[in-house]
Amino acid sequence: MIIKNERKHYASDLTDSQWAMIAPLFPPAGHKSKWEKRELVDAVLYLVENGCKWRNLPHDFP
Repeated sequence: MIIKNERKHYASDLTDSQWAMIAPLFPPAGHKSKWEKRELVDAVLYLVENGCKWRNLPHDFP
């Protein structure tokens, strides 16, 4: 089951058109996937943009 995360948007989040360009690069979600791939990419982009540690991401990220 993939969890849909309802969170506020950050400036570092991908736009729909940006996601549409890179989404085909990710393998299809399997039965072991817990989070949407876009949510994980947005979390990494937030981390890179803000220079924080992974464990210090806002709690609304997966």
